[in-house]
Amino acid sequence: MVAFLKLDLGEGYKDRRRYASRKGFIFCPDPIRSSQNSNLSWNSSESTLNNEQFEKDIENLDAPVNGKYKLDGAWVKVRDKEAPNFAPPETTGDFKYHAKDREFLCVMAYYYLDRLISDLRGFNVTSFNGAVTGPIQVDAQGCDGDDQSWFTTDINGDPYIAHGEGGVPDASDPGVIVHEYGHAVHSFLASNQTYANEHIFCDFLATAWVDRYNEKQFAREEVFPWDNNPHNQWSTWRRVNLTERFDDVGYSGYPDTKKGAIGATALWDLFLNIGGNSPYPDVRRWAADEAIRTYMNMLVTVANNTSTENLINGLITADEARTGGLYKKVIWDAFRRRGLWNEFTPTGNVDLYVRDSDTDIGEHASPQIHWTSPDIWVRNSPPPSDPNDPNDPNYGENPDDGHQSPINNAPNYLYVRVRSRGSQQSPANAFTLEAFHCNPATAMLWPDHFQSMGTLPITSAIPANGGSVRIGPFIWTPQIVDHECLLVVVKGANDQTIADTVKAKGSVDHWKLVRFDNNVGQRNVKPAPSTPGGKTRTSFLIRGTTHPSTNTLLLDTSTLPPDTKISVRVARTITDQAEGLSGFILREQNSRWSTLSLAGGTVGTIDGFPLATHEEKSVTLDIDFSYQAENLKRYPIVAGQVQDGVLAGQLTIEITAVKESEDYVYGNARSREMHTLNCVYRKKMKPYNQVPFETIKDGLARGYNGCAFCMPEYNTD
Repeated sequence: MVAFLKLDLGEGYKDRRRYASRKGFIFCPDPIRSSQNSNLSWNSSESTLNNEQFEKDIENLDAPVNGKYKLDGAWVKVRDKEAPNFAPPETTGDFKYHAKDREFLCVMAYYYLDRLISDLRGFNVTSFNGAVTGPIQVDAQGCDGDDQSWFTTDINGDPYIAHGEGGVPDASDPGVIVHEYGHAVHSFLASNQTYANEHIFCDFLATAWVDRYNEKQFAREEVFPWDNNPHNQWSTWRRVNLTERFDDVGYSGYPDTKKGAIGATALWDLFLNIGGNSPYPDVRRWAADEAIRTYMNMLVTVANNTSTENLINGLITADEARTGGLYKKVIWDAFRRRGLWNEFTPTGNVDLYVRDSDTDIGEHASPQIHWTSPDIWVRNSPPPSDPNDPNDPNYGENPDDGHQSPINNAPNYLYVRVRSRGSQQSPANAFTLEAFHCNPATAMLWPDHFQSMGTLPITSAIPANGGSVRIGPFIWTPQIVDHECLLVVVKGANDQTIADTVKAKGSVDHWKLVRFDNNVGQRNVKPAPSTPGGKTRTSFLIRGTTHPSTNTLLLDTSTLPPDTKISVRVARTITDQAEGLSGFILREQNSRWSTLSLAGGTVGTIDGFPLATHEEKSVTLDIDFSYQAENLKRYPIVAGQVQDGVLAGQLTIEITAVKESEDYVYGNARSREMHTLNCVYRKKMKPYNQVPFETIKDGLARGYNGCAFCMPEYNTD
């Protein structure tokens, strides 16, 4: 069980050097989560608990004295501060003890505090690093042996943490260890908050930071799953997936720790939405670090003993100061969903959005598949001047007939549907819409890689609660076949976008802008029609960022039939410098290129290759499409790039299976001629030579010529 005593700090500590490391046993993070067995408890046999121990490096230790190591180091010193008396371990070897040895508790306390403090100092929060210049003391067998823990000071005013051994020994649960240091963070930052508000951060820190050690992602919403296990349960609300809200009728009567858990639940929502729900562990860790760092920055400036609403407004202010407001809308929605406020945005109840996918309803953040907006579409022909005039050259063209693949080197027409989810109507002429395009890649930077296509006024009012208007067309001429990333931004004082404020802080991964601001929408699906048994070639770029980086390329072909064969060509420097391949088979190499193969229904990764600052590398896919593909079904291949452990971007290559359809014309990849479905020469083509086109115009733009027999009007030979 956890408790807290407030204190005033004395002088800071002087810097200590990092000296040594030894091996030691720890729980990682605790027996319940590592075993995925909620029935374990401190009553389980020692041999059972020993099976849940992991060997780790115990780092940052002081040099040995007379050949003996202590659990003393740069950031932590294990000391006997309180009853019951127990001398911390010393050893000439490693810190390896059985799970129920009291020495094991000392190792747990040292390990997790050392790792936590090292991470927090890495955030470069000036006030924290200035206050934490040396080790904090911890007593893993204190609190008179009771079932509680606290952060306090000794008679000299030196801060320390003590853990009791009642029930489940608190130092055996990293959640308790980290929670108590959350109180220390408030003290080091001289931020005196109410008991309830302080627990918002402490409970969140104990879940989001410890989550990086929860490899199996089991019971990740529990603050203390081991200390507060079903056999030793002392609280029903110490978790971060509560349904209770700030605006509950009985909120004022809730215990302070429950109020804190409600706030921690909202912070957990923020964490999940900026990356905590990612399948990639490094992305989850990055998301936790971003949320924790922002909260610490807030504690530096917010007033003492402030209200919860002022505290979270301070969190938004801290984010604006650090990132230009990259997370402000996600923060706002996380606490709005928890009932802290009712307005849709910080500026009121006008809330416009462009869907990023079919499942997007305008909440922050948008779904992870964020680059397939159905509210952004292209037409190949302009709208008719008079839709009722059959003599109009564009008679019959309807902008609402859906997306067409862009035609290279010809004018195309972009439309956007802007929607309202707010409870207040958007006034006419209060907003504008700006459109951008770029050559898509798995990693794109805003605003570096985007070119404006112009701005149009939104001249109509948009009704509240689900109203929408169509805007456009924007006219532009694409230069690269099927390689157009389309991005739009809704701008207005009544619902402000972050697109302009974040770029004032420098370049930002564009996907963060798209997912974290519903005023921004994106579409960069690259259609690649293919006949079953046919061949399709497509390519995309992977990009370096603003500094040299380490990268991983992922290709997810899990939706494709298993008899699909994919050949992947990348620069040889990528495979030569990669740390490893998974799913791919290296088929051949020359001085410039490596050719890999990948089967449908699998995932391939090229892991750990370097890219220089702003370096670009092309990836070319040759796809031998399955004979078993269903007619007109879309089969997506998702390409992703992880950069320095963080997802840099993704794109979809969408293959549409086209069997025999009069809605398409068919190019011959060898002769470069197009044929209608019933042309005798089309019927003689091998499946792997057939390239279907939605329009004749598209085929002509790609360099195909009309067949002299079936399409003489397009034959130029």
